Amino acid sequence: MKAAFDAKRSPVLHRKESGYSSPPCYAHEIAPDYFGEPPIMSAEEIVRFLNTLLEAERAGAKLVAALLSEHEPHTPAWKRLADVQRDEAKNCAILIDLIERMSDTASPATSDFLRKALAVQGKAARLQLLNCAQSWVARMINEALPYMEQGFVRGPLFAMQESHLLNIEACEELAKTLEAGWQRDPR
Repeated sequence: MKAAFDAKRSPVLHRKESGYSSPPCYAHEIAPDYFGEPPIMSAEEIVRFLNTLLEAERAGAKLVAALLSEHEPHTPAWKRLADVQRDEAKNCAILIDLIERMSDTASPATSDFLRKALAVQGKAARLQLLNCAQSWVARMINEALPYMEQGFVRGPLFAMQESHLLNIEACEELAKTLEAGWQRDPR
């Protein structure tokens, strides 16, 4: 009678000296975010993203400049808009700098949003449209930050997102005062 257990044939006790005891792991072929790690944007993707933001910021700066020309200089509404316009222009400069630091060229274009926004009638309606664009920029930055590895890009974009959120609040208050038909400082 043959023994029930043959140590020479046991896969546990008799291993080959070379090779693996398990099949190869294919985890490296799975999408990077499968295990909870977000995929990192390539330098080209980041530059494309920054140029998209730059085109939107240019449109925002030009729209606010047009809104400024519709207000009496140095009124509370004008001062608030001037602060927003300064932020938009500063953001353009920051984005151009970031693109150049990534050894690329900044887009000279302005988003088509400007043409659409200038076609809207009414100061309050334009401010609300500006806020939609500001919200879009803040949301796009928020969604992209986890996928950016470059620290020199992340910090300025986070600050830009914060400035947009603050400007949204200021423009919402200003839009309410314009809808009410007066221009006193709502603070």
